[in-house]
Parts: sequence; C-alpha cells; structure tokens
Amino acid sequence: SRSESLRTRNKTGGHVAAGARIVLTCTFGANPLRLADGAAAGRTAEVCLAAAAVARAAAGRDVVVGGSIGPTGALLAPYGDLDVGLARQAFAAQATALAAAGVDVLWVETLADLAEARAAVEGAREAAPGLPIVATMTFERGRTLFGDRPDAGADALAGLGVAAVGANCGAGFEAVLDVLPGFAAGAPGLPLGAKANAGRPVVGLGGVATYPATPDDA
Repeated sequence: SRSESLRTRNKTGGHVAAGARIVLTCTFGANPLRLADGAAAGRTAEVCLAAAAVARAAAGRDVVVGGSIGPTGALLAPYGDLDVGLARQAFAAQATALAAAGVDVLWVETLADLAEARAAVEGAREAAPGLPIVATMTFERGRTLFGDRPDAGADALAGLGVAAVGANCGAGFEAVLDVLPGFAAGAPGLPLGAKANAGRPVVGLGGVATYPATPDDA
C-alpha cells in the first residue's frame, strides 16, 4: 500500500542520513515459493519492482541498492521435500525481477543450509550474470543449523564467484564476529560482510519484545 511504501521509504532514508552506503530492498521473502500461499502469490516481479523503486527513491544515486534474497522458507531434500532445482528456479525468478527493477547488487542472506545458499547464488548468477552477488549465512554456536562450518561455506560460495561473503543475523554481534575468521580462511582475499541482529528478543510484560544489544555494543 501507499502508506507502507512511505514508511519503508522513510526508514531507508533514515539509514542513508545516518551514513549507510548500501541499503537493501524489502524483498527478503519475495521468491515465488515463499509468496505462494499468500495474497502476493505469483507477484514476485511486481513486489520486487515496487520495493526497488522505494529503495532507490530513498537512497538516491550515490548509495548502492542491494536486492535482498532470503531463503525459500522450505527445507531442501534430504531434510525436506523441496528439490534443489526448484529452489534454484525460484531464486532465479526473484533475481530476474530484481535485476529488471534496477538494483546494483544481489544480496543473498540468512541462509542456514549451504545447499540452499549454493542454489540461491547459482540461480541469481544464471538470471543476472551482470550483477555482483553478496552471500551471507546465519550461524548458531559457530555452525549453521544444518552443521555447515563458516570456512566450508565461504570456500563453496567463493567458488561460485560471489563478490563478498559473510554472516548475518544469528544470536547477536558476538555470534557473527566469532565466525568471521572462518570466512576469512575459507575465502582469502574476498571482502567479508558482518550484519548482526541485536540478539535474541526477550518478551516482557504485555508481550513487548526487547533486544539485549544496545547501540553501545555496536
């Protein structure tokens, strides 16, 4: 809606005003598989076009706009029923839409399964060979939820030609910082990305969630 677009634009503009040189589109869950069960089913291209337009309007021409690509929301075989080829096609469809919408870089993020991260990068590369790709994974106690080590993840993703690798989200700043040496070892020479969240939310009285990390921790 128009009001939602204005809120997103204002938030993105706030990041730019604070000094951000890269902003991401609000398309984390805009792949066709993740949209399939909701009101936006079949509208990946439309969602990506609108989100990229909002991000670009707030960012201006001097700030890089990254097209956010998150996981499918399903489990790949053998952990689940999703075929890796179908996952790759879904990521390719989203990358096609983001590239057509004019993003500067494709930003694959929050992948907890290296097989799905590979599918995302491969799909993005096939769909938009002219755009750089950044790929970040999420970790718990030094490994992904599927047991992947940061050095192995970095090595595999670097082999696919990504422009940068790293970690995001997880359990806060320390969880991300802990795995960066492994990424550096697995992908020597590649730029590293570190985009932590503010820790696990703590739900207090009235159902209000607060986060343990503060601006001082950053």
